[in-house]
Amino acid sequence: NGLNRQRIIKLLKADGIKVHELPMIIKDFKDADEIFCTGNIAKVMPVQRFEDKEMKSTKLSNHARELYWDFALSKYS
Repeated sequence: NGLNRQRIIKLLKADGIKVHELPMIIKDFKDADEIFCTGNIAKVMPVQRFEDKEMKSTKLSNHARELYWDFALSKYS
């Protein structure tokens, strides 16, 4: 439950995006339109492939990354 993950969830919710935190199984990842990871280095990183499925959408991960950098740059500028 990292700091960047918590920040991204908070920013997405503040932007009106529904965020559901729940346990997931492999099928959930296989059925997903988009998957992204959060972390200290990349902040928000879209997953390009899960097993044999190429993930084509990056709309939400790009939006989450923009929200993060808008927050970070406004806080520290």
